[in-house]
Amino acid sequence: MKKTWIFFAKCILAALPFLAVIVFTAAAPLCYMDKEYPARAYTHEVIGSDADHDVLILGDSRAMADVLPTELGDSCVSLATGGATAIENYFYLEDYLEEHTAPKKCLILYAPFHYSYMDNFMQRTVYFNDLSIAQTAEVMINGRKCGSETICSDGLVSDLIASRLRLPTQYLPALLNARFTGRYETNTQLLRDLETTKGYAPFGTADGSDELNYETSYETLRESGDADLIRLYLQKTLDLCREKGIKAYLLQPPMNRASYESLQEGFIENYTLLLQSFADLYPQAVVETQIPCYENALFGDSSHLNTQGAKVYTEEIRQKYLY
Repeated sequence: MKKTWIFFAKCILAALPFLAVIVFTAAAPLCYMDKEYPARAYTHEVIGSDADHDVLILGDSRAMADVLPTELGDSCVSLATGGATAIENYFYLEDYLEEHTAPKKCLILYAPFHYSYMDNFMQRTVYFNDLSIAQTAEVMINGRKCGSETICSDGLVSDLIASRLRLPTQYLPALLNARFTGRYETNTQLLRDLETTKGYAPFGTADGSDELNYETSYETLRESGDADLIRLYLQKTLDLCREKGIKAYLLQPPMNRASYESLQEGFIENYTLLLQSFADLYPQAVVETQIPCYENALFGDSSHLNTQGAKVYTEEIRQKYLY
């Protein structure tokens, strides 16, 4: 009997470092996560705060970089996060509405390729544990119904479990690269910056860019199971806005002139038809069906406005839709 207890004691002692890593991984993500994590942390911070807002911004990195919430009034905040699609943003809005009074307006902006491509669901949404267990389960069910290539991919379930349990198999590389706490100061500063700018963050800092964006490589709008899933959640977002009496604005972020003039006709036609279908389904919403073209000098990289460009675009939004 004594040998049995000794054996169990040794097992527990051997497991302690493993358990300590799991606890640290769950408790201190700012210490080791990459620079995209603070935006997700900020979004959940806003959702959990006591402050209500009249205007919410939803979207991906183009929404983060192209719109300055502080220029749209004291009661505007951005919940946009880099790499997000309508899937994540639907749940952000749903969670926000559970804790807050419904905003008067919701500005929704995505890069065109994010209407059909889930490029960061595994790397960020799953890895960051961005959604609750129930929300993840819903996405899994709907994803399988839609035939989503991402949701049906090999290894997704094991990654979900490993991420939810904070297993070292999932996070040890990041922990080692950060030496456990090496990213804390940087990530904390990024979070503070987002708190100051109310969710704005530049993605490109050049004084101009004539580089071509993702969409210029598309001959047609990508159709897939991922696309069906994303568009389902965009409809759910617009449905939720309608149900709660929120005026929804589905806006199109500007492209630099170099990219705009390189878009292929098939892609433009398909994308315009998709946006028009949303305009027809949601006549109470404002749905832009044309992509604005801005001069290259207003872009910090191929896809995102620089600060000057963001000021120009934000003022355009303010004049057209908010006042």
